[in-house]
Amino acid sequence: MGQVIPFPIPIPKVTLTKSESDEYYEIKDAIEMATDEEDIIHLQKRVRALLEKIEERQKKN
Repeated sequence: MGQVIPFPIPIPKVTLTKSESDEYYEIKDAIEMATDEEDIIHLQKRVRALLEKIEERQKKN
């Protein structure tokens, strides 16, 4: 198993772009409506991708 991502996901301590903020709240809402393990696994992948996207942007700045 990989790294466990805490749910609900914490708000990143960096300023998010508009698209990152929208994606964050979309994922947060989807977490609340998740009904089975498959949904959770899919959402963990989305969270991981969002965090990587934010980290990449931070490295460029």
